[in-house]
Amino acid sequence: SRERPTVRRCPRRIQRSGPPPVAPIVTEEPRTVAGWDFLVSAAEEDGAWGEWCAWQLEEQGYQVHLDLWDVVAGDHSVSRLDEAVSHSKRTLVILSEHYLASEKVQAEWQTAWLADPTGMKRRLIPVRVADYHPEAEMGLLQGISPINLVGLGDDAARRTFVDEIRRAIEGRYRPSEPPPFPGPPRRP
Repeated sequence: SRERPTVRRCPRRIQRSGPPPVAPIVTEEPRTVAGWDFLVSAAEEDGAWGEWCAWQLEEQGYQVHLDLWDVVAGDHSVSRLDEAVSHSKRTLVILSEHYLASEKVQAEWQTAWLADPTGMKRRLIPVRVADYHPEAEMGLLQGISPINLVGLGDDAARRTFVDEIRRAIEGRYRPSEPPPFPGPPRRP
């Protein structure tokens, strides 16, 4: 008969049944199936405008893709861009001299334009943030009506932006009150 070797055991309070607990890792995948309501396309120099617009959109309940927020450590930026371009209903272009000079963002707006070349679905929405009028550089963007935030303060810009986004999505604008009579005043 063999003797079993003596196994030394740690006191119960020191024993571990596995690695120490760590904070849970979020395993949620990016919104690829349902997509995003908006891809906010901004040149690197206009990142603050991109964040401002993305924030306003999310405050209204829209799902927004913005590279500055959604491309994180470990992501492949070109794959994420392809995913965002392919799965966004609309592309919001932060229009400035920086945007028109950036080759990186051209694929973003051109893909939206190709998906809706007549503009009937309003898949491509430019937002003017700088007083810049280089019609020759704008190409196909030139014929698209922008949201104009140039010269507006924070509150006016917010109201204008939210109202214009709502109008773009609805595809129409109707005033809440009747317009004044345009003819000459009636004489008694």
